[in-house]
Formats: sequence, structure tokens, C-alpha cells
Amino acid sequence: MNVVSEPIGLEIVAFNNGSYTGAILFTGFMYVGAAGALWMVRAWKIGEEEGRDKEVEGEGGSAVGKSSFGRRMVMWRKV
Repeated sequence: MNVVSEPIGLEIVAFNNGSYTGAILFTGFMYVGAAGALWMVRAWKIGEEEGRDKEVEGEGGSAVGKSSFGRRMVMWRKV
């Protein structure tokens, strides 16, 4: 990421006539986007663990026992 972040930031600053506001907003939105992506990966991994737990119990790992993706997004569980 370091290879492309500096040229992107410099282009944003040059486009805004030397103002760093655009680069600051871009950086902030990238952090928020990355956090959102990791949050969705966490919910996906919780679903995988629920599927594995069902296989151990002998239910064949069917998706019937899994909670919904939205519920896993707000679930308080260590992954």
C-alpha cells in the first residue's frame, strides 16, 4: 500500500490546489472502509465456525442451524 498511497495523496493535493483536506478525507474513508471489510470478514468467519460446530455435533454441517449474516455482524463472540 505504501507504493501507491503517496502518489494518490500527491495527486489529490495537486488537484485541490495545495489543500490537504481531500487527502485527509481520502485517508479517513480508507480506514473506515477497511474496518467495514474486516467486520464483514469477522461475520463470515463466525458463520464458518457455526458450520464446523454443527459438523462436530453430527448434523452434517447444514446451513439451517446458522444464524443470519446480519445477526453475525452484531454478535458478541470471540473469533
